[in-house]
Amino acid sequence: MELGEFNKLHILRFRSNGCYLGEFDGNPEDITDDVDPAENPFGEGVLLPQRYVTESMKLGDELNVFLYTDSEDRIVATTEQPKVLLHEFAPLEVKSVTAVGAFMDWGLSKDLFVPYAEQTKNVKAGNTHVVFLYLDAETERLVGTTKIENVIDNEEIIVAEKEEVKLLIYKETPLGYKAIINNENVGLLYRTELNKTVQIGEYHKGFVKKIREDRKIDLVLDIQGVEIIESSAKALYQKIQSENGFVPFHDKSDPQEIRDYFGMSKKTFKKAAGSLYKQHLIEIKEDGLHLIIEDID
Repeated sequence: MELGEFNKLHILRFRSNGCYLGEFDGNPEDITDDVDPAENPFGEGVLLPQRYVTESMKLGDELNVFLYTDSEDRIVATTEQPKVLLHEFAPLEVKSVTAVGAFMDWGLSKDLFVPYAEQTKNVKAGNTHVVFLYLDAETERLVGTTKIENVIDNEEIIVAEKEEVKLLIYKETPLGYKAIINNENVGLLYRTELNKTVQIGEYHKGFVKKIREDRKIDLVLDIQGVEIIESSAKALYQKIQSENGFVPFHDKSDPQEIRDYFGMSKKTFKKAAGSLYKQHLIEIKEDGLHLIIEDID
């Protein structure tokens, strides 16, 4: 049995406060109300409170239930659907904040506790924060943390460039928005490359634009953006190379002159120049674009 997960358990007995569930290796049809509790590693079994018991339930039925602990630290079951499972991330709304921590709405009757030490700033009632669910080793309770970068990194990258990924926006930065990638890695959506508004706690389909040598991951929301920016950036880079490492164009240059010289729109030129700059291939100065290194992949 796993706390914070759904478990398939059998109904072992009914009582006035609900029914007790447990693992049963035999034939479920052989279960009677006097099954020896010693056969169950949890003794009396796990309580499914009466409010979740339906008239159609009978002894031996297998139920898919979520396990957590109640206010008295007893393991209990629920048929409710939590908004987050163990070792996963989800956007949760803050219901209340106390001196010891915050309480989040995670879809169950008992709110999820986020200790004060596990909170980032601006945790206030009514706000939404991305929360990671984990099992505290000392208390053996399910708790949450909003300190996302303490529990996820890019030490092991499980995505590839141009791969379609599921993104969860968790933090705004001066450059854009940080996102959790497939519940495994983190990356950045650059503000200058966004074609729509995003908010903390939103899920988006996205694409891996680039994986850097320092293991940072650049993201975009549109695969066409990846292809167009990469091809135009390479064309711009080659043009700068052919001009001995300098072209007298910048973001204030005339759009028609840019189109005539590079064969691309000013918007595409700016994105391409920005891409090269982020890759540390060029410098952008008042007189134009200057080459830094010799090659581009």
